[in-house]
Amino acid sequence: MYDKWFLVLFVIVLLFGILREGAYLFIYYTFWSFTTEIIYFTVVVCRVQKHYQKLLYNIVMAPSIVVSLGFWLIIAPTYHWKSANSNIVLSIVVHGINTIALLLQKQELFSILSRDFWKPVLFTTIYNIFLPVYIALGGRTVSGFIPYWYAQYDRAIGWIFGILAISSVCITHLIIATSLHSPTPKKTFLHPDSQEQPHSFIKILR
Repeated sequence: MYDKWFLVLFVIVLLFGILREGAYLFIYYTFWSFTTEIIYFTVVVCRVQKHYQKLLYNIVMAPSIVVSLGFWLIIAPTYHWKSANSNIVLSIVVHGINTIALLLQKQELFSILSRDFWKPVLFTTIYNIFLPVYIALGGRTVSGFIPYWYAQYDRAIGWIFGILAISSVCITHLIIATSLHSPTPKKTFLHPDSQEQPHSFIKILR
């Protein structure tokens, strides 16, 4: 119902980010997933085949949750919101509203299956190959810094965070899949006019 409005909002925010940072914007995992979300909503609005909608949704749902939780729990508490480069609206959209928009896609949400865990894992792995290569070649942000404080691949911390990111996405995908498709226990109740004995009813419940 709100797919078109989400798409318009996300495109505006992406264009705003590009105007501020240019191609440097795409060195961040946040904008890898955010751009994939824009592609997903474009496919939904244009009513492209369901197969492609499910594929994109499976790729980006878990990364979106990990990005949002990671930002608000780890980065936001120590983030310099009053700095010239900070923008609270952009941060809320790419670390919150986008995730809510995906969660509202109930039909696609229930299409997430455990066996598809490799899709978001592959997506995240590709990024975590790109990032150390980019930094090793001298790549930096528009301000001249490494994209993330932990992206120090001459030390163990960079690789540890890469493994944690991949693991988090995998676990998040599996949690979503198992929680949505877990079987609900069946309850058996006696009809008020039933002639069964109480001990039979207890046996059924067992």
